[in-house]
Amino acid sequence: MEEHVGKKSNQLAPFVVLAAVTVLAFAFMWGVLFKRKKTSTEHNLDESCAATDDPPPAAPRQGINYEVFLSFRGPDTRKSFTDCLYQDLVHSGIRTFRDAEELRVGEHIGDKLHQVIQNSRIYIPVLSKNYADSEWCLSELAQMVKSKRTLAQRQIFPIFYDVKASDVKLKTGTYKRALHQHEKKYGSRTVLEWREALMEVSKLKAWEAKSRGHGELIKLIVQKVLTELKINYLNVSDHIVGIDDPVEQVTRLLEAGSEGVRMVGICGMGGIGKTTLAKVVYNRLSSHFENCSFIADVRETTKSRGLPTLQKQLTCDILSSKCIEPLNVDEGINMIRKRFQNKRVLILLDDVDHRDQLKALAGKHDWFGSGSRILVTTRDRSIFSARREGTPEVPDHYEGDWIYEVPELNRAQALQLFSRHAFRTISPPEDYMTLSKEVALTTGGLPLAIEVIGSFLCDKSKAVWEGTLKRLKDIPHKEVEKKLMISYEALEDEQKQIFLDIACFFNKSNRTNAFYMWDDCKLYPEYGIEVLLLMSLVKIGDNDELSMHDQLKDLGKELVRRENRKDPGRRSRLWIDKEALDVLKSKKGTDAVEALVLNNYTHGSDTALKIHNFTCGDFSSLSNLRFLQMHSVNFVGDFEHQFSNLRWLSWKNCPPDFLATNFHPRNLVVLDLSWSKITEKWKGWKQIDMAKKLKVLNLSHCNNLRKTPDLSAYKSLQRLILQGCSRLFYIDPSIIHLKCLTHLNIRGCYSLKHNSRHNLSFLENLEEFIMDGPSQKDDPMPESMEKLDTLDATRWNPRVSTVSQVNHKINPREYTSKCALHRLSTNSTYPSTGMTQSRGLPGVKAEHEDSSSNQVEWVERLPESVGYLESLVELDLSSTGITELPDSLGNLKNLKVLRIDGSCIRKLPDALGMAEKLEELHALESESLEEIPSNFECLPSLRILRLSGIAITRIPKLPASLTSLQIESGSTNTIPDLSNLVNLKELDLNLRIFSSTEPSHLLQTPNPGWIGNLSKLENLKLSLSNITSLPTSLGSLSGLKKLELWSCVNLKSLPLLPTSLTELSIRNCVSVKTLPSLSNLENLLIFSLIDTQVTKIEGFRGLVSLKHLDIQRCKIDNLKGLEQLTNLSTLKVSTCEFLQRVPNLSNLLKLRELRLLHCTNMFEIQGLEELGSLEELWIQHCMSLQRLPNLSNLKKLKVLNVSKCEKIHSIYGVETLNLLKDLTVYGCEAEFSPNVCLAKDRVLQQHWQVRGLFKNLSW
Repeated sequence: MEEHVGKKSNQLAPFVVLAAVTVLAFAFMWGVLFKRKKTSTEHNLDESCAATDDPPPAAPRQGINYEVFLSFRGPDTRKSFTDCLYQDLVHSGIRTFRDAEELRVGEHIGDKLHQVIQNSRIYIPVLSKNYADSEWCLSELAQMVKSKRTLAQRQIFPIFYDVKASDVKLKTGTYKRALHQHEKKYGSRTVLEWREALMEVSKLKAWEAKSRGHGELIKLIVQKVLTELKINYLNVSDHIVGIDDPVEQVTRLLEAGSEGVRMVGICGMGGIGKTTLAKVVYNRLSSHFENCSFIADVRETTKSRGLPTLQKQLTCDILSSKCIEPLNVDEGINMIRKRFQNKRVLILLDDVDHRDQLKALAGKHDWFGSGSRILVTTRDRSIFSARREGTPEVPDHYEGDWIYEVPELNRAQALQLFSRHAFRTISPPEDYMTLSKEVALTTGGLPLAIEVIGSFLCDKSKAVWEGTLKRLKDIPHKEVEKKLMISYEALEDEQKQIFLDIACFFNKSNRTNAFYMWDDCKLYPEYGIEVLLLMSLVKIGDNDELSMHDQLKDLGKELVRRENRKDPGRRSRLWIDKEALDVLKSKKGTDAVEALVLNNYTHGSDTALKIHNFTCGDFSSLSNLRFLQMHSVNFVGDFEHQFSNLRWLSWKNCPPDFLATNFHPRNLVVLDLSWSKITEKWKGWKQIDMAKKLKVLNLSHCNNLRKTPDLSAYKSLQRLILQGCSRLFYIDPSIIHLKCLTHLNIRGCYSLKHNSRHNLSFLENLEEFIMDGPSQKDDPMPESMEKLDTLDATRWNPRVSTVSQVNHKINPREYTSKCALHRLSTNSTYPSTGMTQSRGLPGVKAEHEDSSSNQVEWVERLPESVGYLESLVELDLSSTGITELPDSLGNLKNLKVLRIDGSCIRKLPDALGMAEKLEELHALESESLEEIPSNFECLPSLRILRLSGIAITRIPKLPASLTSLQIESGSTNTIPDLSNLVNLKELDLNLRIFSSTEPSHLLQTPNPGWIGNLSKLENLKLSLSNITSLPTSLGSLSGLKKLELWSCVNLKSLPLLPTSLTELSIRNCVSVKTLPSLSNLENLLIFSLIDTQVTKIEGFRGLVSLKHLDIQRCKIDNLKGLEQLTNLSTLKVSTCEFLQRVPNLSNLLKLRELRLLHCTNMFEIQGLEELGSLEELWIQHCMSLQRLPNLSNLKKLKVLNVSKCEKIHSIYGVETLNLLKDLTVYGCEAEFSPNVCLAKDRVLQQHWQVRGLFKNLSW
């Protein structure tokens, strides 16, 4: 048996040997191939067009957009320009993508990278000398061009790094040779696509790196990107408190990167901040969506204009085109459903109060494309059919509507907000601290109540404060109306009447016409509105629009209801159609009624009811009626002795037949007949002639009106509005008798004859004139409008054929010294194309350049006659081709604002020093500007001076009146003496010297000792390449809040810093080795230390308020004292290779984000397991780190990223982290606990991304 076995073994031996040899050979070949692959990978990484030292980003989830995609040639710019640009973009909050090797497959763009390019908004190719050598770079560029052609809102901003436009256009050999070589390998078809992409990019406006310093160029690029990304941004207050957590909660509920459609309702009582919160979230997400729409005031607009109007607005916003208003709600629903099914949209519906409104605008999720997100603000959560409270524990796959209840402000937040309104500071003064805390506490954390009561107490004595506090304590918290009544009761009777009028009728309306009524009723509106503004009971927005918060508006209406709950006819104001109609038809009105509105609209529909006829008897008991607004009605019969107190009559959709007699509202001051069917033969004209006090006549959009009536009877008329009267061809000559007329609007009156315009020349008191521009080439402008304050002629008239006529402006020569024009701008938008044009003055020499779609006017200079506009207040010459300014600017004695941003002006005239009232001069990005007059210090009123991107070599002495100064130049070699600017609050001084060829005696290294003189300074930013030290007097600036030291490359040390600092940023100060002790900076909130030689930071323990700490690329070897920063919310430490450990972090209980990156010698992180508030943990490229503690206590952790930490052998506790949404682990030999082997669907549900080598992990 043994012999048989031995014999068999001998027979098998050759096979065993052969097998062994085969295995060894395979292992050897595998080793060689692996080595080659590794070498090839490293080589390609260096050769790639967008390689980075950062860890490769995870493949993007579908639907998530990047804001910027960078394309560049690795060896050319990877470690220099592109890295600086990337860092600046990221630090500015711009989500920027840099290509990584892992996304590359073979020799063609992989699907993942293709998706990244498609999902990016802005493309920035850095076209360097060897860019075209890389087929990857060319493929990326071709994909960018393709995306720009096929996708909306995609833009390419090329940078010519060390090439010229001629190189990119293939006129020279640089790129031409590269394409020729590629053609041999890839064929003519592929190379043709690359060639066309280069040609198209060469036609775009590009930045040339050689024309300016890198720092300056990067700053311009970042500013440009930020500007482009903010197109869809909504305006929000600068004084928001306690918004961060709610924004994060709502953003989490929206899950912007996930599939499906999600709607979130933001609910709460009036004044809690629903709209503000929604706007902030909208602004954060809007750059990630191609199609966005914000629908404001849904509730009010539905009542006044009907739901089809809102459906039209929504459709126009999403489709970015003009749309026809649907005939009814059902047609609008079909229109939205059909057109939006494949569109990924972001929609904000503000103030929805009825389910019908939501059904009409966003009725079902399947109306919209996958990835769509809808925000709704409402007081009534019942409008949502399926809803769930928004909490982090809710599973991600929930498909219904989500509800987020806006919380009240906590005590600290309430006190801060209250202080901003009561004292205009962040915190109350010491002697008012106790009172302030007690008052803020009584508001219950309602932002509106805090704002109103704080504004009321502003500048009041302590006795008033104590009395108010005593009264507030007696009012239950839930009765917010009563709290607001404190401010209301402080008003005088006239102010109360104005308040109630705004609440019931004039919210979101222009105040001008209302002023006429209030003034004639002896309510003193100028003073009254000022009081309401100071007490935050009303605001005035753009275009003089009165605005009142919902809570205050509801308070006003409730006060009117309380006048008589049961009998509306005994109330002062009626605004509900049903009640108003009932009072009139039943003749139940009384002399208590002062104002009545009957819009004649049914809820949720834009279809008007039948025209109602009203007789004198219907109004007989309303003897004190002063305001009457009716729509689609008629007056029938004898109205003698009626409407004797009526001041305002709004009679829209007035029928052409006038059926009333003795209709003589003698005290009428405002008459609105807009959108009516009346003609010049309307019988009502003769009867209304009795209104001798009439101040406003609105005939806009009366399309049957071909001539204006005889206007001679209206001697007091001040405002005449004829806008949109498209058939109007003749203005009665009686208009010349309107000596009081100050406002005339004839925009949209395209049929108006030349001789009618000529009659306007006699309107000597006209102050505001709105028109479309001349209708004929030789159509003269009025020549004797001596008091003209505003001329708005920006609308394009399609009857005019040339741009010079479209942009027609007042001829200063014709106005001489009498003209009172206050605002003159050379910028306008050409409505047919959206192109920005330069609007010139007659007498301005212009060159015309024909293109396929436009005739573009490029203004070269202003005439001397512009100096005749002696009443001019603001002159805007931004982005024009004007190269010089006339000396006559010195005659503009009333000029307050001069803007020449982005212009070609080379020199400011000396005569500008005579503009004694000049307050602001803006010359940002004025690259051609070389000289500033030496007599600038003679401008006694100048407050704001901004000069950037300029070639100025010398800064003259500046006026002491300046409060804000920004100077950026790469051409001056000396720091100006600013010691006299004792009123300065903001200073941004950026004087960079990039040339190394200057004679050494010109490169001065002064110490700007004058900084200590600027005692009022609040914000200071210095980018001075040649200073070596800062004066010790810097520490004496007791009001300094923000200090930024950027690219002070020769600065070696800093003096003791002022205790008032709340933000400190030291960046690219590569010679700084030591910092002063920071122990005195108790108010510091933000501290950034980037690219310095600093080895240690002393005084950490004193930074008791610090919330954000960012340390990058420094020689720090310890962070002693860090453990004492108990308020820290964000901690980022990157590329600190000498740092071996961080202090015990267990005391940092408020820490929410921790990033430890590229700290290659760090071997220990103590206390990490105690950070119960931590939400994001990033540990990358910490090669010496051997272990992580058990993470099971980090219950709030949402993001965990552990990458390329080769010595980490275990990660425990992950299985208990229920909120974890993003898990990325790679480049680690990590051993997970057995319990982390969860079900596969759980992992997919949580969007975990786990890559790399694991010893104990299986699915």
